[in-house]
This record gives sequence, C-alpha cells and structure tokens, in this order.
Amino acid sequence: MKKAKVVDLIPLLKEAFETALGDNVWAHLSAVGNCLRRLDPGFDPRSYGCKQLYLLVKAHSDLFELKNINMNNGTDVFYIKIKY
Repeated sequence: MKKAKVVDLIPLLKEAFETALGDNVWAHLSAVGNCLRRLDPGFDPRSYGCKQLYLLVKAHSDLFELKNINMNNGTDVFYIKIKY
C-alpha cells in the first residue's frame, strides 16, 4: 500500500483540531482522533506510515506540538497543538 502524504492530511487535521479545541490552546489528542474519524470515517494513521495518531503527530514535530501530562494514576494524557 502506498503511503499517503501528511501534507494532504493537514486541512482535515486542522478542522478536527479546531472542533476538539473548545476554549483551550491545546486539544486532547483522543478528542482530535474522534473528530478525525467523524469527519473522515476512513481515516487511518497507518495510511501515513504510523500505527497510532500519537506516533503520526510525534513524527511530524515540524507541524505539530505534542504535550504529555502524566496523571497521578500513572497514565499519560497527550495534547496537541498545530503550528500555524
């Protein structure tokens, strides 16, 4: 399968980010993922060479900022911000 270009994903990702953002500067990564799947039910990060949305965002730090918050219960929560 031919890998899709991340640059082609940017408009969709920006729309999902804005939808998930609310009143904040950072959007919860899982909320962005949910919005992506609502906007494009065929969205799959594997089409862009990554197993997970987190890895896709992490691999493109020139386009996205990723923030990791370690919760008291030991889980990690990820937030995304698009570099405009």
